[in-house]
Amino acid sequence: MKATFDSLYTPTISKKDYDEAVSKLNSRVEEVWKYICKVGKRKISWWAFSNDVDLGRGNGSTGGQFDPTTDKEWKK
Repeated sequence: MKATFDSLYTPTISKKDYDEAVSKLNSRVEEVWKYICKVGKRKISWWAFSNDVDLGRGNGSTGGQFDPTTDKEWKK
């Protein structure tokens, strides 16, 4: 997974490879959340990346996606 993450910062990455890497990272984050909830015996009804967009009119949100520019470092 680190190689996938690091590939996002390669200046010559293709759009296809970039999109595939982001998709893999999105899936991995979902797996981690599920594991945290299972181990902690908790339920989570919602989580999102920092670039989540509210769809309004009761339609929820996009959930956002991993963004290598803003999500590279852990922020509290």
